[in-house]
Amino acid sequence: MKGTIRLDIEIDYKTMLDQANQGALYLYTGATSVDEMIKLHMDSLSAKLVEVLKDKPLIGYKLDGKLIREVVEDPNVINAEATEVIEAPAEEVQEFVDTTLEMVNALNTDIDTISVDSGIPQSIKVNEKMLVAIKKVSGIEADTNVDSYRGFPLVLEGMDTPYIIVYKAYSGSEIKLFEATV
Repeated sequence: MKGTIRLDIEIDYKTMLDQANQGALYLYTGATSVDEMIKLHMDSLSAKLVEVLKDKPLIGYKLDGKLIREVVEDPNVINAEATEVIEAPAEEVQEFVDTTLEMVNALNTDIDTISVDSGIPQSIKVNEKMLVAIKKVSGIEADTNVDSYRGFPLVLEGMDTPYIIVYKAYSGSEIKLFEATV
């Protein structure tokens, strides 16, 4: 027999990060962008939630955070699908394929290395470019939502690094991050 508790937390970043508040928030957090402030806030809040549960026996938990960007459509703009086909030179296409394969191969190698040497991967934070690469290599359509890769949850984040692997160290229960070097 098991019991589950589900807690959904909704954060109003639109109000919190209003233009009038941003100057003070930048000084307080040291962040250089709105996305960085959001990441710092979500990481801090997540750490506080995990702190409550970390020493409880027989309790397992999964913590997953996502940023949902609201798209506000302008009613005055007509939504039309593009029908123009742009052809790229073969060299550019090959370079894109090579870069995509290189990124995904590097991710696979890092997952394997961390699993063997350091700890148990908990999730993989990816940027948009890495998510596209994973979809391409996996043969998944571009508009399909992908929540996991190789059995690990994927978390889309607006960051410069292609991916960060979040893992629980074998020595202790410390959560660590491995940032891509690609």
